[in-house]
Amino acid sequence: WLDVLKKEGIYDNTRIIIVSDHGADLGQFDLVNEKGQDYAFFLPLLMIKDFDEKGFNISYEAMTNADVVSNAVKGVISNPVNPFTGNLLDGHESKEEHKLLYSLIHDIGANGDYQFLPGDWYTVNGDVYDINRVKTGVMERGWEFAPDAYTCVMHICIFNSKGEMLIQQRQSYKKTWPNLWDVSVGGHTEAGETPQMSATRELFEELGIKRDFTGIRPHFTINFVHGFDDYFFVEEDIDLNELKLQEEEVQAVKWATREEIKKMIEDGEFITYYPSLIDLMFDSIKSYGAHLNESNKYLR
Repeated sequence: WLDVLKKEGIYDNTRIIIVSDHGADLGQFDLVNEKGQDYAFFLPLLMIKDFDEKGFNISYEAMTNADVVSNAVKGVISNPVNPFTGNLLDGHESKEEHKLLYSLIHDIGANGDYQFLPGDWYTVNGDVYDINRVKTGVMERGWEFAPDAYTCVMHICIFNSKGEMLIQQRQSYKKTWPNLWDVSVGGHTEAGETPQMSATRELFEELGIKRDFTGIRPHFTINFVHGFDDYFFVEEDIDLNELKLQEEEVQAVKWATREEIKKMIEDGEFITYYPSLIDLMFDSIKSYGAHLNESNKYLR
């Protein structure tokens, strides 16, 4: 049928969308879940040939079958709305957590519409990388990491002109480190995001600050057991009264000196960073690199 479109001269000005709800057990990834199921089986496929588009590109952004509709009407209908829910068809589903159901009951009469019979539920969490930080797939909550699978997280440290760091207190109902204080911002890099995209999103979500980290390198990266932790630095005198705290994550913020943070760690009030890491953060506010007076020129 593609050949027919070309023969009729309407291939170029036609938007073509090909979608599949899941893949096959091809053994392309080493990542399997606790039941030994190949991750590739759960991968959907979305292929789009847009109007007058040439060439071929691959996107690693998270997607769902719901993206078919938003891509179909993109640029064709202004502010398209789902007639059943009234929600805007803007692809926002791909920016949120995805719920995935695995069930062997394929009869849509028994398992479909608003009824989902018992099965295995997973939540898409973020991308998976190998030891060289090359992306290999997408991680889903509830799955254990393979020995050679890694994830990415990032932190942002905001410093004012007094040399103080903006710190936040985690909510009391957080599963990890409830009520403890932490650096300015922190979070997981979601599926399809770069560290810069994650930093931009998390800073706005947690503190209500709009800042674009595009083109900005992390000050440093720390390797932990199952991932890479990127640290971004920001120097700005921020009015704490103007911040919009994310209620689900943050209960309070304040400025703190290096010594105050290390004392809070000692007293069990702050997440247990190495005190030497806190020193490194404060010592390297003004420059990148591991040397004093780091030169902008690299001679080889």
